[in-house]
Amino acid sequence: CALPISSVTYFVPETLVALRCRPDGSAELVNGGHIPPLLVEPDGRLRIIEGGDMPVGMIPEATFHAILFNVPAGGRVVLLSDGVSEAENAAGEDFTISEFEPYLTGKDPIAAVFSAVDRFCDGIPQADDRTMLTIDRLA
Repeated sequence: CALPISSVTYFVPETLVALRCRPDGSAELVNGGHIPPLLVEPDGRLRIIEGGDMPVGMIPEATFHAILFNVPAGGRVVLLSDGVSEAENAAGEDFTISEFEPYLTGKDPIAAVFSAVDRFCDGIPQADDRTMLTIDRLA
């Protein structure tokens, strides 16, 4: 059964991530369909901040909740777009978290990760943006 054009509704879901970090290290995150942020512990261990909600706009009645966590002194929060975690090489393999984890502990993790993605993709054109933000807690 074909629907008349006037009855078709177009939907484009959006992702949203909001993060509030306080001086004491407490953090509050709302994640509406975004790639889960990462917490790099001072000893280099990586923790995925799980528990996000669906993309914004999918269901009008949807609610979103805050995820509370602590960023220890010397810790780093990493936010990235799926253009980083889903960058593909010629074989169609994704550049996964395990691929870029070693680059997250250095002084310039963004440059290190982007260089690693470029090497991994080896000149293959990518269809998505690559965005990354790091927030370090110094004290």
